[in-house]
Amino acid sequence: GEQLRALARDSGLAVLGSGQLGWRNGGSEDALILGALQSRDVASGHPELASAPLIMLGISGGGPGAFGMTQRQASRVAAFALLVPSGLSTFLSAAAQQVPGYVSLAELDEVVDNVTTTQDYLNNRAAGAIWGLAVEHDVGHEELSQEARTALVNWITTAVGLRLPASPGGALRGVAESSGWLGNRTTYEIAPYASYVSGPLGASWPPTGANSPGRSNTTS
Repeated sequence: GEQLRALARDSGLAVLGSGQLGWRNGGSEDALILGALQSRDVASGHPELASAPLIMLGISGGGPGAFGMTQRQASRVAAFALLVPSGLSTFLSAAAQQVPGYVSLAELDEVVDNVTTTQDYLNNRAAGAIWGLAVEHDVGHEELSQEARTALVNWITTAVGLRLPASPGGALRGVAESSGWLGNRTTYEIAPYASYVSGPLGASWPPTGANSPGRSNTTS
């Protein structure tokens, strides 16, 4: 939380969280989030909030909702990040696959089916999704390390810089797959897209190499 608040302060973002248990994945939940932004627009005197780009962050059971809203609101979602998500969709629309995404799993997770989640990720990567997958070694479902938290915040910071409009109210900027890096999920080697020698669609896709999860205990 502290790191996210610092990110918001430094990048001119607003953090919106929910204390609701059992958050479902559906259009009615989207409406709650968008309605809350409109309410804050009026209350805070910041009319830009009503149409502001979204960065979806889903943790565990909140993963499907964040992922689902990315699908349903793809034109508005700048990026999404999922930590130990309880499930993914096998295939998303082409528009949603072009939203930069980051999925982080725990190697010793006994709650999440990492095999199925990884396969769902690979299915979308094979279709061209510009997403990265990381697995933190030797941790369980609720043991996210400080290193992994920092990798998450660094990834969001990078995505914000790439995707936010050049001027308020403008369209989100697109990100070409060839502009990023690729990480081998077996050897943990990373390289710019143009010089990566293995099959790109089986590799993890980070937007840059500087803060790639492949350079830490959290591996691409």
